[in-house]
Amino acid sequence: MKPGTARAFAMRRRAQSRAPNPESLSLGFAEKMISCANAILALTAILLVGCDESVRLSYSTRAEAEADTPFARGWLPEIIPASSREIAMENDLDSNCSEGKFAFDSADHDKFVSHLVRVPDHDDAQSKFYEYGEWGFWIDDSQDRCRFRFMMAK
Repeated sequence: MKPGTARAFAMRRRAQSRAPNPESLSLGFAEKMISCANAILALTAILLVGCDESVRLSYSTRAEAEADTPFARGWLPEIIPASSREIAMENDLDSNCSEGKFAFDSADHDKFVSHLVRVPDHDDAQSKFYEYGEWGFWIDDSQDRCRFRFMMAK
């Protein structure tokens, strides 16, 4: 079939008439794309929220914490004073990190710090820094509050 023949011309016209034009596709196509994008966003949000592998725990007293398992799991250092109270911590299971805070009787301060190594380079404005193995402790100048963090070995 020669390109200039009537039959070739008619076949091209029929092929063009069967092809959808952009105007007829735009509304349906746009709706499908928006629906698909919304589904992808929803799935992404669900996966991101579901990936939070952290555990938050709090205890009124050390005795209450001992009844649970944070010491055995390594989420709370066993050397915290017996008078520890208002214990709060967050444990990231993915990175194996633990950090938190607690209050304790100031009368227990000297005995507590006798087990720790003083590292003045890490002091902040209102607390002194100490280490115990991989644990870091910031003890407030009031000597009755402490923040702690499990620091992975480098």
